Amino acid sequence: MAYEFSESIQRGIIYLCKSNKDFYLQIINLMKDEYFEYPAHQKIYVVIREYFEKYLKLPNDDFILEEIRDSLGDRETVIEYEDELDFINKLDIRAIDNQEYYLDLIEKFAKRSAIKEAIRE
Repeated sequence: MAYEFSESIQRGIIYLCKSNKDFYLQIINLMKDEYFEYPAHQKIYVVIREYFEKYLKLPNDDFILEEIRDSLGDRETVIEYEDELDFINKLDIRAIDNQEYYLDLIEKFAKRSAIKEAIRE
C-alpha cells in the first residue's frame, strides 16, 4: 500500500527524514519504505533508516548515494538517485517549514493502513 500523497509531498517527507532528526524520530515507527510510491524514494528512505539505526545520526547526501551505489542492480545507475536527491533538496522551503502538516498526513495514513491490515488479517 503506497501513500496517496503527491510526489512533492513524498519528497518533503524524505527531505525532513534526512535533515531533521526530531521529525525522523517522530515518524520512524509509523513509516515503511513500501509506503512510498516510487522505487527511488523507497531506496533512499531505506538507506536513511539503516544508516540511522547503525550510527544514530542522519546521513548526508554523499553517504546516501554511496550506500545506494553499493546496492544497485545491473540495469540501475546512481544518476537517477542523484537527480531525485536534487529534486528533494530544491523543494520550496516554505512547504518544508510546516512539519506538523507532514506529521499529520503520515499519522492519518498509518492509522488507515493499520485498520486495513487488521481487516485483511
